Amino acid sequence: MKTAFVVAALALGAVALWASLREQGPQPLGAEERARLDAALAAAQARHEALTSPFQVALGQLSNDAGFPASCAGQAPPRSTRVVERAQLGSLGPQGAARELGEARRQAEGGFLPGQLAALIARLDGLPGPGGEVLVVAARHEAPTVNGTHFAPGKIEGTAYLLDGAAVACAAAVAARSSPSVEASAGKEDALADDLALQVERAVARALGPFDAGNAVR
Repeated sequence: MKTAFVVAALALGAVALWASLREQGPQPLGAEERARLDAALAAAQARHEALTSPFQVALGQLSNDAGFPASCAGQAPPRSTRVVERAQLGSLGPQGAARELGEARRQAEGGFLPGQLAALIARLDGLPGPGGEVLVVAARHEAPTVNGTHFAPGKIEGTAYLLDGAAVACAAAVAARSSPSVEASAGKEDALADDLALQVERAVARALGPFDAGNAVR
């Protein structure tokens, strides 16, 4: 009975301490914590940069539209999907962990609440995520627009390529159109763009998949 009381008291004390720290707001990192975060950022950046060479090799194969498998069924879902124009291919780099690293660096500039540093380092340790990268080379790309009460849905048609390491794993024609249920009004351009991006991802999954999330292991 006494042991249970002590455990309960310690738990309550920990909760009170955690609540007190949260009330103080985000706190700057100490030297040791900053060093841990910097090391995690540097390691994730190195893994991201290691993707560049094989990505460029795979990119060079896109000039040949024939000979790629038409399906990647059973493979891990892609970690990113981008819509590009064919003229952009020569200047592309791997998406890899670029977006996540940018977000992590912005977060690192501020203070941290209890538990946030550990969560950020755990996220960095998992970058870049499993799966390849999909490039949708668009033959037709119309952004969704709103003009007063008139909504013109966006449309994207082209070829989706799944780049996995230094190879093009598969390729297929894709077509996507804005969802008819998306809220269309002035000032909602970001929501419209996000919806079209989601429809592209779904079209890619239908054309190249089905993917198997169970294979998403580093």
